Formats: sequence, structure tokens, C-alpha cells
Amino acid sequence: MTKIVAAAIKMDGIVFTGTRHHRIVQDLVILGLIRDMTDSRITEDMMGFIDSSGEFIDAKTALQTAIQANQIHAKRGELQPEDLWEDNTLS
Repeated sequence: MTKIVAAAIKMDGIVFTGTRHHRIVQDLVILGLIRDMTDSRITEDMMGFIDSSGEFIDAKTALQTAIQANQIHAKRGELQPEDLWEDNTLS
């Protein structure tokens, strides 16, 4: 069964992963790929997740994947990393 394994941001065809989207954005700033945490090049549709097969999926699809894998209970909208992991997991 496919599960969600990481938060991800897909930018210019490259997928960056981490525990939280804001932490990935911080890494992109450190790498010099974006100007700062509010860089307008990072949009909501670039934020998603990586599943256990290594695929980047959007937050709506990730929500359904997480529910089917019994990682979370049903909820509406889009999946957030906080729905799956506490701050100290997936370092």
C-alpha cells in the first residue's frame, strides 16, 4: 500500500523534500535558489508530498493516499505535514 513519506516542493522540475514545507523553503533560501521565505516563485501548487513509490503528488491527492493508508483519519481539503508527523519526526 502506498503511503506518504515526506513533504515536498517541486521547483523547476526538481523535487526537494523535508519534514515541513516551510523547512524546505528555508533550505531553498540557504541554497540560494530563492531570495527569502516570501519569494513569490514558491506557490501553493508547488507544495506537495512524496509517496512511498517516490512520486510527487499534490496535497489533495496526498490526503486521499494518507487516508487509504490509515496514516490519518478523514478530513477535508488538503493534507498538511502536521497531519502526519510531529516536529521531531522525519528529521
